[in-house]
Amino acid sequence: MPVTHLRRFEADSDAGKTLGAISDSRVAIDIDQRTPIKDLCNKYPFTGQEVITANLSYTEPSEYSRGRQLEFEIEIRTGSNLFVLDSDVDVNLNNLLSILNENCASSGFRVYRSLTPSRQSLWDFIQMSHSIIDLTVINQRGEEESISEIDENQNSVRQYPVEDATLSFQYNGRKILVHYAQGSINIDYNSNEEREYILQLLEREVFQKEGAPV
Repeated sequence: MPVTHLRRFEADSDAGKTLGAISDSRVAIDIDQRTPIKDLCNKYPFTGQEVITANLSYTEPSEYSRGRQLEFEIEIRTGSNLFVLDSDVDVNLNNLLSILNENCASSGFRVYRSLTPSRQSLWDFIQMSHSIIDLTVINQRGEEESISEIDENQNSVRQYPVEDATLSFQYNGRKILVHYAQGSINIDYNSNEEREYILQLLEREVFQKEGAPV
C-alpha cells in the first residue's frame, strides 16, 4: 500500500511549470497532466480546482553507498495548496523538499517540511469517519495513550493532540481504511475515486480551516 505524504505549498506563479523546469542531477520531475476534479463530498470548498500530476525521481544520498533511487507520484492541488507525494516506501522527505525549495525559491514556490494541522480540525476529520478502529493521543502527562483508556469523565477527548489514528470511512457502500500519523496517511482503497474522496474530506475538514503553515 503506498504511503501518501501530505504537505502544504505556496506559489507565486504556476506551480506545475515551476517544478517542471527544475534542472538538478538529484531530482527529475515529469509533469503528466492537469485535471479539474469533480466534487465527491458535500460542501466541498475547492470546487473546480485543478490537480497537476507528475512523476518524480529522487536520488536519496547515503554516506556509505551511491544512494537509492526513489520514485514518487505527486499531486499539486491548486485550490487547497495541498502537495501530495505517494511512494512505495516510507521516507524522510526533508532533504528532497530542501532540494525542491532551493531550485524554486526565485519563483516564489515553497513546500513546507511538516504538516501541523490544528488539533480541532484534525478531530473534525476523525469524527467524519464511520468508525474509529484505533486512536492514540498524547494525554495530559505527555504520554501516549489509547483513546479507549482515557477517562470517559473527561469533558472532551478533543482536548488531546492526536498521535495516530486508524479509521474506517464509507463511500458508495464500500469501506475505506485510513491510517493517519504525523502528516502521512495510508489509504486502503479499491479505486482512485475512493482515494480522491478521502483527500477531499481532508481538504474540507483540515485544509480549508488552516491558516498559513509554519
